[in-house]
Amino acid sequence: MKRKRKNHFNSVLSYTSAVTLDFSEIINQQRMLQETICRSLPDHFSAHITNCIKKDKTIIIFTSSATWASQLRFLNQPIMAALRANGENDISETKIRVLPKLLSPEPHKRPAKKLSATSLNIIHSNALALTNNSELASAFLRLHNTLKNKMT
Repeated sequence: MKRKRKNHFNSVLSYTSAVTLDFSEIINQQRMLQETICRSLPDHFSAHITNCIKKDKTIIIFTSSATWASQLRFLNQPIMAALRANGENDISETKIRVLPKLLSPEPHKRPAKKLSATSLNIIHSNALALTNNSELASAFLRLHNTLKNKMT
């Protein structure tokens, strides 16, 4: 019989407080800014704008790559005109930053460090020195043999 997992986030998501309302308002404001900016740009740019944030008198536009960021810098005037037409008159500058949609690409695999012959000999000598604990000695010997086989 399957045990039903409790969803601990249901109570948090259903809880409406001033904090969650503030966050919802900020997220909605960012979506509105992004929609306004995307409408003012050619269609092929819209898919590459990942987010927009208003910070003081600056709009920070995040793009999916450096290529799109460099092209977007040339469209500063239409962006500012669209923002002013939308009632954002207090904005004085735009900044373009790169924030890819995938923040964590494939993890890098680090190559395993090679074990020196000296370290291998230390493991072997420790295994031979353990006369009172045969279980630990046999574990050290298995480790020694495994590492020795991997070195060759």
